[in-house]
Amino acid sequence: MGAILRPGHESQRIHLDRPSVAVSGDEAPFVQHAAHDLADYLKDLTGGDVGITHELTKGRGTSIVVGAELAGQVHPGLLANRNLGKEGFVIKASEAGENQRVVVAGGEAGGTSFGVATLMGMIRGGESKVFIDCPGEIESVPKLALRGIHLNGWPLGHPYAFRAWSEHDWQKYIDMIWLERANLLLLWPAIEILPLPLSNEDRAYLEEVRRVVDYAQQQRGIEVWIMHSANRIALNDCGERDPKPRPYWVNGCQRDMNPAAWEQFARIEKSFDTFYSILNNAAGYVMIDSDPGGWPGSPISDQLRIFQMARGLLDKHNLKGREAILVDWMWVGWGRHKFFASEETVSA
Repeated sequence: MGAILRPGHESQRIHLDRPSVAVSGDEAPFVQHAAHDLADYLKDLTGGDVGITHELTKGRGTSIVVGAELAGQVHPGLLANRNLGKEGFVIKASEAGENQRVVVAGGEAGGTSFGVATLMGMIRGGESKVFIDCPGEIESVPKLALRGIHLNGWPLGHPYAFRAWSEHDWQKYIDMIWLERANLLLLWPAIEILPLPLSNEDRAYLEEVRRVVDYAQQQRGIEVWIMHSANRIALNDCGERDPKPRPYWVNGCQRDMNPAAWEQFARIEKSFDTFYSILNNAAGYVMIDSDPGGWPGSPISDQLRIFQMARGLLDKHNLKGREAILVDWMWVGWGRHKFFASEETVSA
């Protein structure tokens, strides 16, 4: 994030004496979530109650005002004539009698959310000496439009690999990348190791992934893109009912399908149809061309056929319909790489 300190504003120490947080009830859910996080954080630091209201309050103490609506009541025109974009924000400190106010607001909800994350990182001290060193005004606009992270890893023991994480672990991780102002999470849930028809354990796992996606997007404003192979599917559960520690990329447990063979293409399509119908809330889907997947010597037209099928299924199942993003992850190149030997005829 690139910050501009307005000329003429010297840094001042704002003591968070009896702090409160004000956020309009009309703000986006992830802005509301951020404001409550801020209040909880201040409560932990100060050891006292931190009120959260939906309107401006008067009286002694420091009020942190979150969001464009209430910010406009404190400083009319604060956000006017600024090129903040979707995720830029302003933090402005001021005094109103015995009440100090710190306003944090973006031109859009994403900016307000990341403004709160930035403000939380500025808080120092503990117990009764909690404070912020802040110039009168900070304006910040991200230098990069996409700031994301890709999770992909082996099934190591908890907590060293994400495949072993609980839903709570996922939420805490998403909280951390929000504090770092990430706005994109690429998640590979290894759907290639889930054989059809889905077992109760595998379905429960996919529903958990769906809730993780929902938490990131609805409670943190972070887009999630689901990654998967173009043509690798599971033949069996590899002798492990729980999908989290299940081995993967094991010959005999998972296999690549040849999209030129109609029976095998039908298995790819059935797999996509099942997974897209459950994981239907992600903003994007990223299909890798190889490792895992691919087919030796296969023409690009076969890969395109898979993409056209995937596009149709996303239009059918995804909550965003045609607005759901479909991405080609170009790794080695379709038809040029093989992780293990394929067979023209595959039997379950």
